[in-house]
Amino acid sequence: MPHKFRTAFAILIGCLWSLQAIAQVKYVPNYYRFPIEGKQHYLAGTMGELRSGHFHAGIDIKTGGVTGKPVHAAADGYVSRIKVSKYGYGWALYIAHPNGSTTVYGHLSKYNEAIAAAVLKAQYEQKSYSVELFPAKDEFPVKQGEIVAYSGNSGGSGGPHLHFEIRDKNQIPVNPLTFHFDQIKDNVAPTATRIALRPMDIDSRVNKEFQWKDWPLKYNLGTYYIDAPVNAYGRIGIEVLAFDRLNGANNKNGVCSFSMSINDSLIYHHNIDRVSFAESRQIMVYTNYEIAKKRRQKFAKLYVDQGNELKFQQQEFGDGTFWVEPDSTYHVVITMGDAYENHRKIAFDIKGKVLTDNKIDKTVKPKQPYGFKVNGNNLLYWEKKSEEDSLNKAVIHMAYAKAIESPDYSKNDVNYYLWDLYSGIPDSISFHDRNVHLPFEIEVPAGAKFNYFHDRFDLKFKSNTLFQDLYLHTSYEKHGKQEIFTIGKNTIPLKSSYTVTLKADGEYDHEKTAVFTKSGKYYGYVGGKWSEGNKITFSTRSFGHFTIKKDTIPPKINPIQLKNNKLKFRISDNLSGIKSFNAYVNGQWILLHYDYKTRLLVSERLDKTKPLKGEFKVEIEDFLGNVGIYKTTLR
Repeated sequence: MPHKFRTAFAILIGCLWSLQAIAQVKYVPNYYRFPIEGKQHYLAGTMGELRSGHFHAGIDIKTGGVTGKPVHAAADGYVSRIKVSKYGYGWALYIAHPNGSTTVYGHLSKYNEAIAAAVLKAQYEQKSYSVELFPAKDEFPVKQGEIVAYSGNSGGSGGPHLHFEIRDKNQIPVNPLTFHFDQIKDNVAPTATRIALRPMDIDSRVNKEFQWKDWPLKYNLGTYYIDAPVNAYGRIGIEVLAFDRLNGANNKNGVCSFSMSINDSLIYHHNIDRVSFAESRQIMVYTNYEIAKKRRQKFAKLYVDQGNELKFQQQEFGDGTFWVEPDSTYHVVITMGDAYENHRKIAFDIKGKVLTDNKIDKTVKPKQPYGFKVNGNNLLYWEKKSEEDSLNKAVIHMAYAKAIESPDYSKNDVNYYLWDLYSGIPDSISFHDRNVHLPFEIEVPAGAKFNYFHDRFDLKFKSNTLFQDLYLHTSYEKHGKQEIFTIGKNTIPLKSSYTVTLKADGEYDHEKTAVFTKSGKYYGYVGGKWSEGNKITFSTRSFGHFTIKKDTIPPKINPIQLKNNKLKFRISDNLSGIKSFNAYVNGQWILLHYDYKTRLLVSERLDKTKPLKGEFKVEIEDFLGNVGIYKTTLR
């Protein structure tokens, strides 16, 4: 395809994709009304926004910092699902519509009177705060504009707002902003703050190094640019740190579309206007997961990385990476866009330069005299230069062979060596006076079931556990009585869970001990099931440090309000966390609403005409079976 047509082609593809999403819900003008009254509203979140482990599936509508705003049905239909949960969407409502779509309303504070009565009845019947109902079509029919609920801050909400989704007939969320709600105003173009280049192959370099490197962006006359020389060669991938704002709000929302051209030739385009829940965890390879963990910055990759199966990111013309040849200049133009077709560009040049002297000056020295890092299937190792050996060659030791390597490049007094791990996994690397053991034990292939047995733990990987091949390294330490099991690095993303069996060294009370993650002084409950031989087995979707801890302290219960019409408590737990809560008056179960963010429990009576009188008891259980009990007499 000629270069001059490629940018237009990308825009056309993006438009057709959006039209396809709209068509799948049989879009007609004004089919959906905005779910909250008012001429103008502001958003705290947009479709496709980059969250910690998923893409945001709808829009978050601000409610002025308060709860209780009436929520109106976006279109005719019927209530198809009601879910009350401590986490996630909290109090949520689903309405099915005649065109095959479903609208979703999350983080509610309460439902309308008819729905609330059905939910309360189910909670008392099931003796559970968390319930899920699937009403029949004729049970709760609704008309467009009818009040179905009230906005809130329930579940995993970070503040009062309404989460609103439009899903197609396959329950795949589509961008609500493509339906042109007049209540949302946006003439603000996206903002970019940093740009990054990544060498994709062992022979690639960025500013003479085999390292991911980023630069701050400056802005002038409608375009962002880099005020620094950018040199590279080999196959390169580009990443962007950016956000979008809408009129009247300072929230940093997601950027829904990117296109990138090199020397006027389009090489990459995507538009996040629909993301299925099955794909949502792919955010971990859409963003630079390692940088997100280390710097809390979510760089979007403008290339399709290994293991990426996102439909919106697949390209018709390559994977978004490109080759930089020596003595050539590459003019990069990236166009960012939002749902209201506000656009802004990033433009800069990459100079193709080959390393000639293998020396790089004026760079920051590594904190350690030696070290290593894995990037894909490439091992980067560094070692401080030796005055005794002018050649400073490294000997790569493998099981049945060895190789002698010269430095690939140098920074000040540090030599850097690169090794293709497909050529073999080194046991150690030796220099003139040092032999460094490398902790890699085995290669775990992505896309296949794999079992690994170790003296201290056994690992079972499923065929869909890994995004990319894993060069596994583990360790075991004991500090006093505490055992620390380290499996991989927490900067490696996982597509799904794997199973771990820890082989404990000490004797443990199996009823009161479990596996916890360890991050500095903080512990996170994982769980696990004990078996013979002092083994404990659990599943997890992360790598990192694991330990076994004992918890014998019951949760604490602090009464705040004790009245005949309402009871309120604040609860807490020291370690494993709150598993369940139940309350009784004269032996009869009563409902307690729970907000984990405020740690509050609040009662609700089934029969509002009957006061709470008599012997009262509340029981709070943690994940290791410790039960806190509070008793009193209500008069």
